[in-house]
Amino acid sequence: MKTVFFGSPAAALPALEALLAAGHTVELVVTQPDKPAGRGRRLPSAVKTFAAERRIPVVTPAKIRTDEDARERIVAAGPDINVVVAYGQIIPHAVHFFPPHHSMNVHFSLLPKYRGAAPVQWTVLNGDAESGVTIIELSDRMDEGDILARERVFLAPRASAPAFSSRPSPASTASPASSKTTAWPPSLRRSARRMGASSGSKRPPPSIGGSSPWPTVRASSPYSGEKGSTSSAGTL
Repeated sequence: MKTVFFGSPAAALPALEALLAAGHTVELVVTQPDKPAGRGRRLPSAVKTFAAERRIPVVTPAKIRTDEDARERIVAAGPDINVVVAYGQIIPHAVHFFPPHHSMNVHFSLLPKYRGAAPVQWTVLNGDAESGVTIIELSDRMDEGDILARERVFLAPRASAPAFSSRPSPASTASPASSKTTAWPPSLRRSARRMGASSGSKRPPPSIGGSSPWPTVRASSPYSGEKGSTSSAGTL
């Protein structure tokens, strides 16, 4: 099957690799533009780097809603289906509805819980005991398409957002599912890194794992040498 793949971070790579391993052809990769990396350098997305190594054509529209050249490239690729995994932009109707098969989106939460931005980080920040991956049909509303399948993942007490994103270990067989529990968490901001000391607790607060690698927790402690001093907590 001919596909166009929309994705950006390393968390999207397992899905892209699975498509190729299953014998599907990826005619085009659509990913976020290179980001500034200091001293005039630009850092490509993990998906762009992967595609370049395999000589898969890539487009990097800054705003896919208004980039006509990108749309023409996508249409010219002639996909049977679009596959979207953590792309980072809302895909317009004209792009996700034109292939013969409905475009599919892989979302890193048990939808409809944690729609929108940073679902993995908020799952960990809220201390949830389980999360998962949901496959939905794309629609014009963010993360509100029909649920095709869900796969649950049980989270360890010391779970971190990068660990969950990199290894969605299945705890059960994926199956069609639906739920009336909906959550729209806000975008992750620097304020999420604030953490007070927890007296007598041997378990690290979820704010450590949920805000890794960004914005990274800063913990203040009444036992520190100076009032108001802080220390950074790294990735678990």
